[in-house]
Amino acid sequence: MKKFNLVLGMFVLSLFLIPSFKVNAEAVTNEKELRDAISKGGDVVINNNITVSDTIVINKNVKIKSASASDTNTINIDADKTLFQIDSGNVTFENITLVAGVVSETSPTYNGGKAIVANGGDVEINTSMVTSGDDAVTVNSGAYVKVNGDKNKTLENAYITVSKKNAFFINGGTLELSGAQYIGGANKGIYINKGESNRTDGNSLILTNTFALVSKNNKMSQLLEQMHGTLNSDIYINPTERVVKVKDEQELFVLCGRQIKYMINTCEATETGGQCTQYETFYTNDLEDCTTIYINGEKTILGSSDNCPPVIDEDDTTQIVDVPATSAFGSIVIIVLGVVCIIGSAVVTKMMTKESR
Repeated sequence: MKKFNLVLGMFVLSLFLIPSFKVNAEAVTNEKELRDAISKGGDVVINNNITVSDTIVINKNVKIKSASASDTNTINIDADKTLFQIDSGNVTFENITLVAGVVSETSPTYNGGKAIVANGGDVEINTSMVTSGDDAVTVNSGAYVKVNGDKNKTLENAYITVSKKNAFFINGGTLELSGAQYIGGANKGIYINKGESNRTDGNSLILTNTFALVSKNNKMSQLLEQMHGTLNSDIYINPTERVVKVKDEQELFVLCGRQIKYMINTCEATETGGQCTQYETFYTNDLEDCTTIYINGEKTILGSSDNCPPVIDEDDTTQIVDVPATSAFGSIVIIVLGVVCIIGSAVVTKMMTKESR
């Protein structure tokens, strides 16, 4: 027993004597170093602006950030290509500016390009800016993208997403927005191409209780429009979608006729530097009959449901199947024939038994 206590004591003491090792973030200054660091995973610190020549594919847990919170660096791709393609992993962009297909930021000339295409994994964007010539952020099936602006809803820390096409393109994944944000697309602010996700209870769009949209009336948005042209902040839903699922923690989404009416906490010009305390009303486009809409889980079918084909919920395992009368008649015939076969077999067996006797 004494020997065991001695060994145990030496083991515990060795834990205190072994030095602790800490993996430091890898600092990068050019495209090659950036690619090498991302391929390893972990924290990647951007020390200066970097232009890349081709798409960077991410399939590991990576956090990409500027060296200083007060000094935002830029990762840029000039050509009509995707800057970051995320296939899997937990990926975070923090205090970084992503630019795709914009030749000049001061007097932008666009050459297409997408900043982020998420095909899978969990992506988080914190207090950053994304601008592109094509869709800025694409959320494909299997991906969850969370964009965080300032949770105190202040203008100066608003997250910015601007695009010459759509700021956000939801294509089967889930987009979650929180905090103060400026969303602007020359086509649409948020384009919901596929209304149902395979993540988070099927919700394609989630607005948290801290989400606030920076209004087009303030100085910052006016400056952005001077640089990028007229920008829209509205939500557009693909009218051919049969199912649309959205969640709004502030409970400001309401079905109004064929449109979804939504009131959003906004920041006005007179509140520059202050908090977003006003509300503004927006409407989506018209949706077609038989579209099934879920707002915070509440289901509504547009038009007369009697004329619409049934929509089976993913969590509903029960299905009603209409059996044609001809099928029922056929089943009866089969059953009768089966009975006749059984009786006939019994008669034949009895006769053969008598003959053998």
